[in-house]
Amino acid sequence: CALPISCSDGRLTLNYMGRPVHDIPIRHDAGGFRISDSASCATDTSRPRLLFLGCSFTEGADCRNEETFASMAARQIHGAALNAAVSSYGYGQMLVSAREMVPLYKPDYLIVQCSPWLSERAADRYAPSYGLRIPSPYFVAVGDKLVLRAPTYPSRLFSMQWEYDSARSKLYKDRKSTRLNSSH
Repeated sequence: CALPISCSDGRLTLNYMGRPVHDIPIRHDAGGFRISDSASCATDTSRPRLLFLGCSFTEGADCRNEETFASMAARQIHGAALNAAVSSYGYGQMLVSAREMVPLYKPDYLIVQCSPWLSERAADRYAPSYGLRIPSPYFVAVGDKLVLRAPTYPSRLFSMQWEYDSARSKLYKDRKSTRLNSSH
């Protein structure tokens, strides 16, 4: 799946009419999960473990990590938040992320954002963004089945190596990764 770079940090800045509106620190741990800007880079895998999937609303793109829904929910039950939400994601990317991360991190709780625009994004071959079109996985109807398609074009922003195995009817990432079933 395409999470932010391990142990990365930066700032989310937004200017409106030439004036700064937001300047929020963003930091990611070794697993690529959003964490507090003062936290260690090590991924917190204590229990209970909560894995969050969604777009910028769950990621908390407009607030400090401590104010995100993921962080507050984990704090409430004295657990670890694995915030795997990424701005512009839809259900296609979330499914790919879940299939890879659930077996790897074995969360006690899987919290999935459910907003109307996520299904719209899942039917479009491109993720919404400012100024560019980012190829992303998407669902299409094939006969009476809903099928997850790989991104139409390769992209460094969502780079997955996919190949179709018609004998198994599955989409696979590279050999080191988990299999992705092509039908829902």
